[in-house]
Amino acid sequence: MAGPRVPDLIGHVFGRLTVIASIVVTHRGYREHRWVCRCACGVERVVLTGGLRSGSTKSCGCLKRDVLRKHGHGVLDRSPEYQAWAHMRGRCLNPRIKNFARYGGRGISICERWNEFANFLADMGPRPSRGHSLDRINNDGHYTPENCRWATRHQQTRNTSRNVMWTQGGVTRCLADWARDFGINIATVHARLRTGWTVEEALTTPVLHVESSPTKNLQHPVAS
Repeated sequence: MAGPRVPDLIGHVFGRLTVIASIVVTHRGYREHRWVCRCACGVERVVLTGGLRSGSTKSCGCLKRDVLRKHGHGVLDRSPEYQAWAHMRGRCLNPRIKNFARYGGRGISICERWNEFANFLADMGPRPSRGHSLDRINNDGHYTPENCRWATRHQQTRNTSRNVMWTQGGVTRCLADWARDFGINIATVHARLRTGWTVEEALTTPVLHVESSPTKNLQHPVAS
C-alpha cells in the first residue's frame, strides 16, 4: 500500500531557506522524507517537511543569531534582557532556587515560545531603562507575551499580591493611588481597614485633624 503523497518542495523558498533536493532517511525504523535546503548565508542543512511548512524553521540558525546580534544580546555578554530571561527560567524551573516556591512551586509556568531567548527578545523588546525589570501583569498568571511587561519598581510595587485593589466608576487601582486622590494618608486607610471599615468608608470618610496619630483619626461613620 502506497504511503501518503509527499509534496514536491524543490525550488520553494521558506524564509531564508531554498529547497534544493529531497532525501529519504531511516529514523527509528521508519523511512522519513526530508529536504536539503540552502540558506541565504550559504550553509546547507537537512530539514523536516513539517518544519518548513509550519514556519518553525526559516534558516540554518543564522536568523536567530542575527536578531541577537542586532540588539547586542547573547549568552556571553549577559545583557539585562538575557539575564531577565534566565532568571525567569530559574524561578519557574529550578527547585533549588531560593524563591522557586513563589513561582514554579505554585504552578507559574513559561510559555513554550519563550524556551528560546530570541523569541523572548522579539516579543518583549529591549528593556526601556535600567530602572525597568520583567513583571507579570497578573501575578497569578504565567510568563507569556500577553501577561508580561517591562515595569519600574514603582509599577511593580502597586502590582504585588499584597496590595488591596478597589474599583470605582469602572476604574480599578491600588489603595495608595486612591488614598492620594482622596487626600487621606495611606496609614490612616490601613488603620481603618484593620478595625473593620469597608474600603469605601476608609477612603471617603473625612479625617478629623485633632490627633496626630492616624490610628486616632479613624472617625468611623455613624450608622444611619
